Amino acid sequence: EMAHLCCLCLKEFSNREYLEFHWLLHLKEKVPFHKGSSLKSLLQVQSHKNSSGISPNSLTSNTLLHAKDDNCKEKLHVCHLCQKRFTVKGNLDRHLLIHAHNKPYKCNSCGREFTQKTHLEKHQFIHGNVKPHTCEVCGKGFSVKGNLERHFLIHTNNKPFVCKLCFKAFSQKSHLHNHQAIHSPIKSHLCTICGKGFSAKGNLDRHYLIHTNVKPHMCEICDKKFTQKSHLQKHQVTCSEKNRKFLM
Repeated sequence: EMAHLCCLCLKEFSNREYLEFHWLLHLKEKVPFHKGSSLKSLLQVQSHKNSSGISPNSLTSNTLLHAKDDNCKEKLHVCHLCQKRFTVKGNLDRHLLIHAHNKPYKCNSCGREFTQKTHLEKHQFIHGNVKPHTCEVCGKGFSVKGNLERHFLIHTNNKPFVCKLCFKAFSQKSHLHNHQAIHSPIKSHLCTICGKGFSAKGNLDRHYLIHTNVKPHMCEICDKKFTQKSHLQKHQVTCSEKNRKFLM
């Protein structure tokens, strides 16, 4: 049974001694803090250690307990669906909206709905023309820093979100969520032109481009256009190779 919880990074331990040793790792800066933690007392401990020459191994459990008391609040409010814990009931109530798929906050510009007001406010930045966050690799601009960080995963080829059914990996959680719909036998999104069914609306939207002959994705090397971005990406591999041979 995991009874001892580190309130700085939310890692659980079965033994209190293990937990206290884990706190030492925080002081050595080997374990990242949970971003919701208050670090005031631990920073004070770290500052005292640096000025006095005291090593983390010599810190007593009383010192660690003092840091724990200032930084940790008992998380009594537990989500009965995913077991996530919260110190404030209001945070739990907002979290439950995710499971209920209740999205009371609607964007007046595009109609997209959100479970939390803060999510709506962040989203509304995309409708503005100001994009202060620029990708250093490709130059694409973003109005929200979080969108830039998610975009950057494309360049690093880091794909932490894996489908449990087919093991296909994705750089963004939303892409995984959209992909998982293809495993559903229910194809509720039907093309009104040819009757083809799709399990995800996004796939239907992309399919419609075939009928309209709209090709928004253009190759920068040969100017050939494609209806889907994935088709362009496949083309660019061969196009760049042909262009390289031509230059040689």
